[in-house]
Amino acid sequence: MKFILFPGNPGLFYFYIDFINQIIQNYPLTEVHFINYMGQYINHIEGYDCENDKIKDINIYRKNKIYVYYKHGNTYKLNDQYVYCYYIFRNIINTNEKIIIIGHSIGCYFGLKIKEQYNNINKCILIAPVFERINESAYAKLLIRQIRYKYIFFCLAIPLYIVLSIIFSKITNY
Repeated sequence: MKFILFPGNPGLFYFYIDFINQIIQNYPLTEVHFINYMGQYINHIEGYDCENDKIKDINIYRKNKIYVYYKHGNTYKLNDQYVYCYYIFRNIINTNEKIIIIGHSIGCYFGLKIKEQYNNINKCILIAPVFERINESAYAKLLIRQIRYKYIFFCLAIPLYIVLSIIFSKITNY
């Protein structure tokens, strides 16, 4: 099984390290692949070995079953970041593996776009997704229809986040 983690912006690896270690602890036979966005600076990750993908000049930091992907550069457009995430995703999965995508904030956008192109993804977990795509879920459509006032929807964002956090914690304990 592989967990593919698309972080929020900025995709600071150290912000997610406790979460990643919890996944490894709960699923000891799994790998976690953290795809950091292009241009977000990583100089060195303490205790991790570093390799380089010569084709796309992507640094890969590795320690045990944790992989962190990073590419140097300036600022990039959203589509450039997606192409980069898609390239890494395509190169790390095998068709017979169980794949779980976890997206946080803008990472939800990348996770959902990749899920649209791959049928073998077992789960796609969205943590605090960007509001651009949240209205596409069945529950949000129902909520919007019942409430009918968008400002009330935004007032419910914090309780919605808490509920999703509880659901996610139960999923990770599964």
